[in-house]
Amino acid sequence: MGILRNREELLPVTCAVLKEDEREMFFNDVRRKAAGNMDRVAKAVGVPVTTLQDWVNGASNVPYITLQRLASEFEVEMPTVTELRREFQQISPAQTQRPSARLPTHPGPVGSGPMGVSSAPRPPRAAQSLRAAQAERNEKKPRRERPARPERPARPERGQRRDKQPKQAKPPRPQQAPRPAAGPRVPKLSDKVAYWTGTVFAAARRDGDSLVFTGDAVYAGLWGILTEGLFGVRPEVGPREGSALHEARLPVAGLEDFVNRLDLKPEAVRPPAPRWAWSNPDWKKAFLKGLVDAVGELTDAPALTLPVLGDPLRRSVEKLLTGLAVPFTAAAEGGALSVDGAENLEKYWRSVGSENPRLRGAFETRYPGVMPDAPSAPAEEPAAATPAPAQGAPRPGRGRKRRRGRGRGRREGAPAPAGAAPTGGALPPAGDHGTDLPAQHWSDAPAPSPEPPSDPNPEV
Repeated sequence: MGILRNREELLPVTCAVLKEDEREMFFNDVRRKAAGNMDRVAKAVGVPVTTLQDWVNGASNVPYITLQRLASEFEVEMPTVTELRREFQQISPAQTQRPSARLPTHPGPVGSGPMGVSSAPRPPRAAQSLRAAQAERNEKKPRRERPARPERPARPERGQRRDKQPKQAKPPRPQQAPRPAAGPRVPKLSDKVAYWTGTVFAAARRDGDSLVFTGDAVYAGLWGILTEGLFGVRPEVGPREGSALHEARLPVAGLEDFVNRLDLKPEAVRPPAPRWAWSNPDWKKAFLKGLVDAVGELTDAPALTLPVLGDPLRRSVEKLLTGLAVPFTAAAEGGALSVDGAENLEKYWRSVGSENPRLRGAFETRYPGVMPDAPSAPAEEPAAATPAPAQGAPRPGRGRKRRRGRGRGRREGAPAPAGAAPTGGALPPAGDHGTDLPAQHWSDAPAPSPEPPSDPNPEV
């Protein structure tokens, strides 16, 4: 709501609340930029000098838009505004004065325009000045020439075939450079690492800067593929001199720490199973599977035989077999181990299995249909037949809602025909129906034959 006071109008303005030191610093910078001329500052923002002095002294808050204009006009830093506040401030008539009406473009009588405005027409511009301005404008902006269109080949006449244009050859694709071979890496502990460790403990040795695995041609190649998948290095597989076996050589460069922890030394007793393999049931099973796949032999006895492994590794194998409840036979101290008997071999095949094609084929031939890692089915026990529950009286409110079908209207109290089983009431206990079967089989026994009725009037 505006209030007129001394020809000045109060209007709502968004003002900036400044701290005293911020305000003094800002107006000192403005005064310095204006060379101490406060009239110039007041003229720049269109306010009287008295209003500007009130802003400088802190008597009234500075409008936020005026603050921005002062900072932009005199190139000073904007002060920190702590709060924006809506206030009514006096606006002088010079600030609220609107621009005058536009003069008419046609001549008219004197005094026909608005009050205080002359209605005399403006003098027309000279034609020469217009031509000069147009020529100057044309010189400044030269006319842009259109690019020439490419000539199209003429259309062939009807009846003539257009010569086929040769197909443009596709640019050759850039050949991708072969990826650099990944260096050796140490895998995380897993079932595969435990299986690989079992094969190494059973049939590998340390030979200088290489780890040498010995086995038949097929299994040595599979061991090389497994090693490459785990460590990123493909071993060199080749026949062993003077033997039908093959050797796979794995360079240990970059894998020294992992191989050294295996504690494999030339001409030394093989160490026991590593500690980390005992921390997981699946790792223990995988370690035993790898060890048996590497050196195990399945004979026709039937028996699964392991060669001499050394006391530390042999004790580890005995503990692993005992934990899986697989009976085994140990030879003399330091001798071989064997799992004898078809039942024991089937138990080993179910609980451990094999990844060696030779052993796996022998197991599948001997035990067709038996899958490894499958739980053995327990022996079936004769289940005791539970007697049928007695038919009691129907619950109130339920028997009435049911609609009995045709032929079901026999009442419970009606006498049953001779030789028929009772339809209601408690069943007779075992032994009361004229049979010698045990109690659990009485319900399956045939009904006793009815006796002939006795004559009520026997002849004397």
